[in-house]
Amino acid sequence: MVENLNRRKFLQVGSVAVGATALAGCLGDDDDGEFPNRTLQLVNHYSEGGGLDQNFRELQPFWEEQIDGTWSQTYQPGAGTRNGISYMINNTDPDMHSVGMLDGVSMASARAFDVADDSREPVFSPEQIEYIGTLTAETTIIRIREDEDRFSDINGFVEYVQDNPGEVVMGSSGPTNRFSQAGIQLIDALDLDMRIVPFDGGGPVETALLQEEVDVIPRGVYNSRSIEDDSTAIAMYWDENNWPEITNDAPPINDALGLDLEYGPTVGANVYYTTAEAAENHPDRYETMVETFEAAGTSEDYLASLDEVDEFERDKVDVQGSEYARNLVEDGIETYSDFVPLFQQYVED
Repeated sequence: MVENLNRRKFLQVGSVAVGATALAGCLGDDDDGEFPNRTLQLVNHYSEGGGLDQNFRELQPFWEEQIDGTWSQTYQPGAGTRNGISYMINNTDPDMHSVGMLDGVSMASARAFDVADDSREPVFSPEQIEYIGTLTAETTIIRIREDEDRFSDINGFVEYVQDNPGEVVMGSSGPTNRFSQAGIQLIDALDLDMRIVPFDGGGPVETALLQEEVDVIPRGVYNSRSIEDDSTAIAMYWDENNWPEITNDAPPINDALGLDLEYGPTVGANVYYTTAEAAENHPDRYETMVETFEAAGTSEDYLASLDEVDEFERDKVDVQGSEYARNLVEDGIETYSDFVPLFQQYVED
């Protein structure tokens, strides 16, 4: 079970009640006409085919039923979610027909790194964002190839890196995200001589692992399930492995290595948001978006559809409201600001 990962550990933020049952029609029309009055746009800040893409596709028909509209997806990957955030702020109409979707930690780290870089204009400020809520939560695991013959568990992996400095390459789905963070924590704690090479999204870094371009990758429990048959999980960034069947019963990394890594910054939450301008211009539409998102994400029909995928899929769902999402990202900005120097030290350009 997810067991409320974010509520219990991630950045110690508070939650809000969910399970809204109000439908779009019950909330009344906006003051400028029917909503939605055209196709809704979901702006995915990652490449097509990744874990968050799957999350939305699973939710999509149930959200469409609740909001009485149709969703289309636009992919705006790259630059550590900055491309997607910039697209949302600068290239979408502020009429509440566009919603952004990303990992909340990635959004937080993008802001933290931009503020820390005097030569960079931050791609967004917290005042430009209005949150809809979170859909899923998942912790980080470390995966190697199934046919890897140099090491088979986390202890063997660390021993190999120590005996072969500079040889092992860790891939990450982005330069400043929670997966690079997981690698940095391990490298820094054990003074490992290992490179972290960022890729443009989850799909590319998983392909790089299977094609032997990199040797190991931190990924999420669920967003890496597409390669679970071709890879082996060797460590879990959580204090207990609640997903043994789909993570090779990987041990908590602190227990296996006798470390004291902070798990919180490696826990992801699937965040949905819109622009503050759109929410301010159309408060009724914004209310409709929030209510229908929560209603779809907590509906038994949606959860039952996940059971049809397999018995583990439902456990990733952790629907939380707009204030929870806001606190998660804003507290994450503060947390990641402390890690900026380590990212600059360990992650390749």
